[in-house]
Amino acid sequence: MSRVFRLLLVSAIASLMISGSLGFAGVASAGPPAPGAIVLHCTGVPDQLQQAIDGAASGSTIKVDGLCVDGVFGVNINKNLTLAGPAIIDGNNAVATVVIAQGNVVVLNDLTIQHGNSPFKIGGGLGNNGRTTLNRTTVTANHADFGGGVFNTGQLTLNNSTASDNTASFGGGIYNCGGNLGDFDCADNATVTLNNSNVSNNVVTNGNGGGILNDQHSVMVLNSSTVSGNTAGGGGGVVNNGTATINNSTLSGNSGFSGGAINNGVNPNGTGITTASLTLNNSTVQGNTAILLGGAITTSSALTINKGTVSDNSAGPCPGDCFGFAGAGLGGAIFVSSQTTTVANSTFSNNTATSGPGSPVGIIIQPPPGTGTFSATRSTFS
Repeated sequence: MSRVFRLLLVSAIASLMISGSLGFAGVASAGPPAPGAIVLHCTGVPDQLQQAIDGAASGSTIKVDGLCVDGVFGVNINKNLTLAGPAIIDGNNAVATVVIAQGNVVVLNDLTIQHGNSPFKIGGGLGNNGRTTLNRTTVTANHADFGGGVFNTGQLTLNNSTASDNTASFGGGIYNCGGNLGDFDCADNATVTLNNSNVSNNVVTNGNGGGILNDQHSVMVLNSSTVSGNTAGGGGGVVNNGTATINNSTLSGNSGFSGGAINNGVNPNGTGITTASLTLNNSTVQGNTAILLGGAITTSSALTINKGTVSDNSAGPCPGDCFGFAGAGLGGAIFVSSQTTTVANSTFSNNTATSGPGSPVGIIIQPPPGTGTFSATRSTFS
């Protein structure tokens, strides 16, 4: 069992030991409930929601409203369960707000998950190790070293949901973890899917992936979603180190040192990863900024853009020495470091850089030792 799962399991067991003797204060039945159904009105007393979860049968639905304040160990879900709001779950800036154990199927409807601050450094708002779906749920104002809003090692789907205003060192909004992460050993099959969802205004203080960090051996899919206003060192909006597909989505107003909207292939130490793969279909990358490289995208791995619009992005001027590139800005649209970038049926316009427009306009291919290539068909650059 990996360290991350052991830590989460210890937390869940400790919570059960404490809450199991406290009864069900705050749980009220609205008439004879259906089998397995629980109605809970939270009144701000710590552990009310945890007590209801502990007493619920697997497969139950807990209908909850009010302000649910976490206890010493946060809210731990170690069974198949649906939580249906509207309700606020508050971590009191002391614990990971919600943690879902491995192997469980969980649905979270119409909730706000806020004010988490994980003592385990992962998943300030939501730590998901199971198969979890968020419907119309907001994860906001949480903090952790990895995954300020969400840390995922399982299968996670966001439908009409939001991860906003979270902070972290890596993966401000969402960290989709695959493989080894320092002290943590994540499974190699983590997946995150966003449908009609929003990742906005998250901040990474000195690392990468302001909005989303998709780790190596992980899969990310964005459908009709928005990534906007996020900030980081590398990949202001998104860092992709695994396999990612972005469909009918918009990335706008993000900023970073490298890859204002997207950094496709970047290790935590800033070196390139060449095994990642990113495809954008019918998507818009607009109004993003990079301090030095790739106003819209910096790529060290395979990149494909189909029917895309890349416009009004900018790179530079970089203040200070900037690795010998003082005042520079390279690749207003895309900075290609290595591997193959392929563009088809796309429009590039008004992408600017302080160190030249590139060829075609807005595209810079790093000279040796860079090994990148760029090709475009049925596309315009202006």
